[in-house]
Amino acid sequence: VRPGGAEALLVAQQYVAGVGVFSCDGYMLLSNVSSKDLFKQGLHPPRWPGRGPEVTVIEGDMEVPRSSKTAVILDASVFVKAWRAIFIDRRYQRFDWTLKLDPDAVFLPLRLRNVLRDLCPDGVEACGAQYARNAGKYLHGPVEALTRDAVQSYADSSERCMKNIDVAAKSEDLFLALCLDLLHVEGVPAPKLLQDIHIPSMQIPKCKSDHAVFHPFKLWDDYQDCLTDAGYLLHGPTHDPQVSWSLPSAKSAEPSLFCWALVVPAGPEPALLAEERRAGVGIFSCDGHLIISNQSVPLLQLHDGVRSFARIDANLFTPRGGRYMTALNSPVFIKAWHAVFEDGSFQEHDWTLKLDADAAFVTDRARRLLGRHCLLGSRDRDINHHGGNTGNGDCGPRYLANFGGDLHGPAEVLNKEAMQIYKLGEGRCRTQVDYSDKGEDWYLGLCLDMLGITRDEEPLLLSDWHTDGGRPSPCNTVHSVFHPFKVWPDYHQCLCQSGFSTDACNEAMQPTTTTHRTTTTSTSTRTTTGTTTRTTTSSTKTTTLPTTTTTTRKSTSTSTTTTRSHLPAPHVPSWHHHHENYGHQALTTRAVGQQSRGEEFHQRPGAEVHPRPSDNGSPMERPQQQQQQQQQQ
Repeated sequence: VRPGGAEALLVAQQYVAGVGVFSCDGYMLLSNVSSKDLFKQGLHPPRWPGRGPEVTVIEGDMEVPRSSKTAVILDASVFVKAWRAIFIDRRYQRFDWTLKLDPDAVFLPLRLRNVLRDLCPDGVEACGAQYARNAGKYLHGPVEALTRDAVQSYADSSERCMKNIDVAAKSEDLFLALCLDLLHVEGVPAPKLLQDIHIPSMQIPKCKSDHAVFHPFKLWDDYQDCLTDAGYLLHGPTHDPQVSWSLPSAKSAEPSLFCWALVVPAGPEPALLAEERRAGVGIFSCDGHLIISNQSVPLLQLHDGVRSFARIDANLFTPRGGRYMTALNSPVFIKAWHAVFEDGSFQEHDWTLKLDADAAFVTDRARRLLGRHCLLGSRDRDINHHGGNTGNGDCGPRYLANFGGDLHGPAEVLNKEAMQIYKLGEGRCRTQVDYSDKGEDWYLGLCLDMLGITRDEEPLLLSDWHTDGGRPSPCNTVHSVFHPFKVWPDYHQCLCQSGFSTDACNEAMQPTTTTHRTTTTSTSTRTTTGTTTRTTTSSTKTTTLPTTTTTTRKSTSTSTTTTRSHLPAPHVPSWHHHHENYGHQALTTRAVGQQSRGEEFHQRPGAEVHPRPSDNGSPMERPQQQQQQQQQQ
């Protein structure tokens, strides 16, 4: 990622939204500046996590010359350094495919899995060393896909490429193609991998084709529009097996889940919890559950005598304070976690989830997601200790960061090994971590880090802030948890929008609730204003809610009006494809970028307006220009 401008801002927006490279199973960002400098104030959204994206810093200038004959940017030397950093890091060995993506490339990871699976139908082990030719017989830079064996071949013999190819006179994609060919890595055609509007033969209006990657989209608004055009959002009701989900007929699925919630006895939570239990959703859809409160009788009555309750001696109404004026509830949750340890039921299950009572929970998606993290954890052990396959149930202690690199409270997820370490170390955390000015999720993250528990980033775990606009925004992305929905009608509607397949949902979701963005273009300016329209055809009532986004762009077109679906924010990485193959075609991505620590978030990302970047950014090389260089070579 180039520092100091629109490219860094675009990557920051992707990070908060969990899209682009951040929706892969693993990622690396590289730049020539520190995270603090790359994502400094003004180059990240107002809602920004304390722990931003991890970064590897490479030395050297990222401003590179052009060829005097072909006008191609001669950036091979910069990317050689980036690839060397990938080789040293070695994380690529965990994954079946490694992809280099340009920051302005719109990326659909689940669709990409299908494209790559077609290239290696019998698995990457059977394919061996291969790379994808995404522009006819050429390799085009916006996305470069290599199998694990191909990356290993490049890592083992990169010096041979440096000696035989003039790096200074090549663009990075041409150099990589020549290098892989020199190393006898097979290039296979992948016509559905990339749609690039810079290549006339591949131009299709908007992003409505079935390609996996679309390029270039340098503004966040345009990036979101492309995602929407490509089929980003779910539209209930549906029986589409790609997005629909249902409760398991028997609680025997793997991995097994133990879920608990701390409930305030005064207020809406007991009534909401009773409805969740009646429907068998929320924590009651897990293999085991526990309710914790400071009053036992009302909750025991709600649960019809089910012995899944623990009482703590604590005042559940906590003050606000600290740097971010958050609820200072760490002492309460320290007692709640201790009650979970005392109960001991967590030891019978693979993963423990603390869920807020108002968090809508999609159980089977969570199982698939957590199973993938355990598989990757096993591969980590294989790489670090050179052992055999440790199995899906032995992946090392880990917890999930669900808002960038931060642990965010509505859904806190630890595997069994992490729970056992936390149980043994809870006293150490109480004495060594200052929680006087911290919310419980901040404290828990610091505690788990201090105990040496691995933190995995997972943007598909939680979609939060669904009531920032006053009315609930749709749960139309493929996440495992949506928050907050404090009353049952809103909670149930969220489940239905997420693809919950029941008769009640099919009835409740008729007609479909949709979100639109209306764009009006005049002869001098184009002004984009957001409106949310909810229409019920069974009655005559129509409600229109204005949003806060206003964008003005210059245009010379005639007056037109178009309507587009607009993405919810901040966490929205979802696609209309099966999730059954998580971990089988695992992906890691690499763009050239950085890490950050920022201030507390205040508003939803995507609402702010930013100027269009100048045209002096890096243009993409065309295959025709590559052919000229190859002839010269």
